Amino acid sequence: MSVDGTVIKQNISKNIVKYRELAGLSQKELAKRLDVTPSRISNWEQGANCPTIDILFEVCKILNVSINDIYGVYPDSNIPLSYIETEHIKKYRALDENGRQIDMIMGSYGIGVSRLLSAIAEQMADEDGLVWPASVAPFDVHIVPVNLKDDDQARITSQLEEELTAQGLDVLVDDRKERAGVKFADADLIGLPIRITVGKKAAEDVVEVKVRASNTNIEMRVSEVVDSVAVLLNGDK
Repeated sequence: MSVDGTVIKQNISKNIVKYRELAGLSQKELAKRLDVTPSRISNWEQGANCPTIDILFEVCKILNVSINDIYGVYPDSNIPLSYIETEHIKKYRALDENGRQIDMIMGSYGIGVSRLLSAIAEQMADEDGLVWPASVAPFDVHIVPVNLKDDDQARITSQLEEELTAQGLDVLVDDRKERAGVKFADADLIGLPIRITVGKKAAEDVVEVKVRASNTNIEMRVSEVVDSVAVLLNGDK
């Protein structure tokens, strides 16, 4: 696909103006942060000339936008991303076996947090929800008290949260006023590695520990929970 350089130039000009104003910066302020003269900013915004790719990247950092925002590359744009990528690497040259300068052929591939989440959700899930691997889970342990109005359940919930946190674990407590069934369904949907249910046996200092990956439920005394959770999490990493 051929690309009209005029379109690119116009996009750069108007988008520098757009995002500079959105950032609340004057031409003088942007020029100072780029260490250039205000007249250069004015020339860019009027389309008299364009900044180099290095400066464009600095502009993006200052204005907190992507290079595609400045170029005006969007899903409905007629400007192919390959053109932008080519522009980025034009200045880089290599020598061939005869010592002549040639264009470099290169690729750039990235995976961000949003793509990682999608990949984990696709690979690590069942019919009830996500099944977070312990190594990347947002929390290690999900404590689900059935009824926090019960003194024993409230006491054990607070105790376990404190003891597990002291061991360096990230703990999520479901303190909502919801039915137990709703809490359990949501816990499975979120899919944290370990769920601790504090229920009717709280008066006996007994809780239920569920391993999300295997859907295994184990009753144990509160005094055994911290060490048991550490073993279960290490086995999942």
